Amino acid sequence: MFALEFPPINEILRWTDVVPSVNKIALIAIAAVVVASVVFLLAGNADGSTAPRGVRNLAESIVEFIEGQIIMPTMGRDGLGWTPFLMSLFSFIYLCNVPGVIPIIQMPATARMAIPLFLSLLVWVIFIGVGFKHQGIGYLKNSLFQLFSTVGEVHEVHVKSNIRLRGQAFIVTQDEQMAETMIKELRGNLLYGKPLRLSFAKKDSDFI
Repeated sequence: MFALEFPPINEILRWTDVVPSVNKIALIAIAAVVVASVVFLLAGNADGSTAPRGVRNLAESIVEFIEGQIIMPTMGRDGLGWTPFLMSLFSFIYLCNVPGVIPIIQMPATARMAIPLFLSLLVWVIFIGVGFKHQGIGYLKNSLFQLFSTVGEVHEVHVKSNIRLRGQAFIVTQDEQMAETMIKELRGNLLYGKPLRLSFAKKDSDFI
């Protein structure tokens, strides 16, 4: 009996590892870093006294997009110092996604959770770190105020910074009923990656 054996269709898209642990996803991510680096290095070395063209024109368009469409509407002029970081993030993610629409390759590097997870954790750590750097313990106070204000009116927020009570805060509301509503609505919600443990204070606030 004569028969032909055809490989699975996904064999067309599957690449063998170049070296152990360096697969198709890793190659796309490396290529994204290399292409982005080359583009901005060439643009940086271009003659700035002439009208931008070619690679320099592309690089300037990306910078203008990041500053005009992302930074200015959300952070204002104070956020322009974050242009290099956001530009690197944007370029890397974009170039990782482009292979998803290229025949034969058809695999964005961000399709695997490792890269999006790492980038999201990186941004989260930077976001929280910068908040505490500029506002100190007041950053936690402001975050709590905004969170609890989504449920009802918040009169005052007290955040404890001493060693014994570190991590504790007291939210003052207009009445006991509002406090009970906030506890029901927000108990278990994540704040900085940790679930909120809410209960009534043992003593009444001096504010009321």
